[in-house]
Amino acid sequence: MRYSDEYLREFLPREDPPERYVPVDVREEIAGWIERDEIEDRSLVSRSTKWTYALINELQLYQFRIVGPYAPIFHHFYPNTPPPVLSIGLFDSETEPGGFGFAVHIPEITGLFARGEIIAYLEFPRLRARFPLILREVSYEDHALDHPINATASSWARCNETNHWGILTAGHIAPIAQPGQKVPLASGNHGVLARSYHPPIDAAFIQTAPPPDQVSQLPIRCFPASGQPVIAELKTGAASRSVVYVDSFMQVVKTRTYPVQLYLDQPFQPGDSGALIRTTGGEAVGIYLGSVKSPVVLTARAGRALNFKQAVFALKVTPYL
Repeated sequence: MRYSDEYLREFLPREDPPERYVPVDVREEIAGWIERDEIEDRSLVSRSTKWTYALINELQLYQFRIVGPYAPIFHHFYPNTPPPVLSIGLFDSETEPGGFGFAVHIPEITGLFARGEIIAYLEFPRLRARFPLILREVSYEDHALDHPINATASSWARCNETNHWGILTAGHIAPIAQPGQKVPLASGNHGVLARSYHPPIDAAFIQTAPPPDQVSQLPIRCFPASGQPVIAELKTGAASRSVVYVDSFMQVVKTRTYPVQLYLDQPFQPGDSGALIRTTGGEAVGIYLGSVKSPVVLTARAGRALNFKQAVFALKVTPYL
């Protein structure tokens, strides 16, 4: 997926949503990073963030209606609620109509719907806006090799219960390991799997020796949105990306029931699972997991990351860098 400010600017509403419908903690977080992040068009990214979380808030309060030719189908399966897994943000113009709105992730589109078709609109009376709803045909690919030695650590972490040190990484790097089992590290040493919630939360805390140098607590950004620039800390060096869409669960991260994810304009490589995704201001925002691709257009790919706040909540740790 190719991100550009011009693309976001074309489809995002020209004005901010009504301020009273943007959650207070979202507005406060924006105020904290708006001048600090390396952003070319600050007002655009701020507006994108406000719309994203105003929409999520309205979904949670059921302040919407689904309209369009296929609306009765959705009302039959999801009466008075949106589909359970929605993403909010930019559409992939290579495989979907250009736009900013909602997508339902499914493995295959058959029968009634055509690929790339806008199947309905979600109207938000209090926001005085409506956004298209599409089906997004995708498959997920975890970016790790068979051996966890080939994965990447996000950060140092300290267990909130035992004070033991370790590292954060993706949970799928050791899918069959049980707590207490050894995990080979690239240094030639071994860590011990202390805690993992994969599945459904693809994150793990591997207990290791304490960090050799002084570390500082890692700040976290809770509310990513389309257009926010981010940096992945890979073993090969830092790499820049942009957030293109996020899950509609993004305001509810204190859960171990389901994953909360954000998506990047381009994926990374196998072996990069577990890498820290941070903002240009240095705040942790995600743990890299793998790619999302279209089974129809194989070149249409995006990166996928677990919300960092959810990861540290699930694992009961405090992150350091």
